[in-house]
Amino acid sequence: MAGYKVLFTTVSLLVTTLKECNSTKTLRYFENRFEKYDLVIADELGYTSFDREGTDLYSTFIKFLP
Repeated sequence: MAGYKVLFTTVSLLVTTLKECNSTKTLRYFENRFEKYDLVIADELGYTSFDREGTDLYSTFIKFLP
């Protein structure tokens, strides 16, 4: 994908980072970092279970991606 900025991560890493940023009040900064990517691939969704906080943060984060 020449010319496109792509981020590949796992869902578990993404949720862990979202939870850490939420607890340190840096969630907005973390979310803004994703504006520079044309494509974000979050792998292993089917293999990961979340607690309530992780599920809420992930679903809200995905809903507001550009």
